[in-house]
Amino acid sequence: MHAGNRTTKGTYLNSRFWTIALCFALIILSGCDQKSPPVENVPTKTLFREPITATLVELPSEAIPEWRKFSVSKPTLLLFSDDPMLQPIHPDFVQGINQLVATGTVDQIRAAGPLRAATTFQPSQTLTAALRNKLFEEIVWVSSRAQASGALTPPGLLDSLFRLGAIDDYERESFKQTEYGLAGTIYDTPFQIVYHDRLPPLSSPVLLHFDLSFFNTFYQNEIETPFFKTLKTLIQGIREKQYKAVDTTISYSNLSRWVKLDKRFIGEVLFELLTAPGILDQPMPVAWSKKSESLYLSVFFQNEQRAAIYRPLIEENPEQDADIYWELYASTIKFAPFEEAIGYLEQAVERDSTYGLAYTDLANKAWQRGMSEMAARMWQQAAAAFPENPYIELQRIKAESDAGSDQTELRLALQRLRQLPWSDFYSGEVKDEIDAMLTAMKP
Repeated sequence: MHAGNRTTKGTYLNSRFWTIALCFALIILSGCDQKSPPVENVPTKTLFREPITATLVELPSEAIPEWRKFSVSKPTLLLFSDDPMLQPIHPDFVQGINQLVATGTVDQIRAAGPLRAATTFQPSQTLTAALRNKLFEEIVWVSSRAQASGALTPPGLLDSLFRLGAIDDYERESFKQTEYGLAGTIYDTPFQIVYHDRLPPLSSPVLLHFDLSFFNTFYQNEIETPFFKTLKTLIQGIREKQYKAVDTTISYSNLSRWVKLDKRFIGEVLFELLTAPGILDQPMPVAWSKKSESLYLSVFFQNEQRAAIYRPLIEENPEQDADIYWELYASTIKFAPFEEAIGYLEQAVERDSTYGLAYTDLANKAWQRGMSEMAARMWQQAAAAFPENPYIELQRIKAESDAGSDQTELRLALQRLRQLPWSDFYSGEVKDEIDAMLTAMKP
């Protein structure tokens, strides 16, 4: 079955038609995204040889407004990610997601994502949406799970994508083994799946995207795969290819829980390497040396020594980056008084609210141990870090109810949650759970 007319994923209309139609309608209504018009003649920079613009986003779907700027020139997407982001889109959400791809802002895309009640667009559908809307001439997905010294077996990988619904029979049969991995078509777009240590030559301009999930399997620990040494080998491999890039984007993917907070620092490292690639030809920056030492000590659970690396920095100057305070939290939580560790976490969250995800982990651990008051306290802090996340607010209400908090206030909070526009497809069970809780809480 031809990719553009597949029915195994629902009734899919031609994405180019809908993109043009929606854009035309929005020209009449709002100027069709006048702030970020597509550009045709785009200057390029040689990756990791010349400084280039890099945009950091939380979720990969939030990179789409940046990608959209190049929808006329249609570069090749060079994607480093553990997840191919090819999850099918439910037919009920196709039109809305097409509109987000055509004109949506980062805030609008996040509002449609998994951190809100009215979820319609998952981060794992990012590449599906981009392909349906023909943003790229070609896709080159660099797999973190495959290297030339190993084996990228077509049947297993393609079968898993087929079972997911990411590809149909026609597309599965299109893939053939190459010296770089696999090559075929998805959504009528040339698609390569390649080894990270045997990158293919690319003659057309690229748009580079790093999702930090790539490092979930690429980086193990400081013994097996010393981070900065292993990263430099990867970057040097990209550098040698002399890819010409129009733009670069980086997604943290902590909020989607694809990536642990311990790896959040990698986003900043990649940003610096892209915007100032001369770093590669100089001695390692002092901050990176300290991080490397801390990563090494963590393998052997030497947390007091880890803390000793960073305590002098904040004593000399408290105005340090969030990652410094995160390192202090992550080490001191293992041996120091709880309130000291939490103090460091609070400082990290003040500088970067995403670190507030650690409160949810602490809350769950406290609840499992029967520490209902502590669980309630941690959920309160998590809710303060993510005031627009209704799932965290629901957990806060549950914890406070267990801790014996005032039922009247909690019932009002639940009623406010119940009034949110919950997605029937993604969150139907949440509405049922709230209804059950309200029934159990007598007025």
